[in-house]
Amino acid sequence: DDIAARIGGEEFVLLLGQCNKPDAEKRAEQLRLEIEQANPEGIRVTVSIGLAEYQQQENFDALLSLADQRLYQAKETGRNRVVTG
Repeated sequence: DDIAARIGGEEFVLLLGQCNKPDAEKRAEQLRLEIEQANPEGIRVTVSIGLAEYQQQENFDALLSLADQRLYQAKETGRNRVVTG
């Protein structure tokens, strides 16, 4: 039930349905590591990930905003990392 979508520029969103926070953190770190190790055509590629967990009182815009804040935190604190709450 996962969904991946490009939301603009170099930003993508992954919706991990039926995935608890510890599993989402593990999956995000695995994805980050796989991208780092890929080295397509000898080019170093990395990814910064902002992870947010859906809460009952939130709507999609609030969830996306929180993930975006964490993405920018990952970029500002050295890139190539996963930031969660």
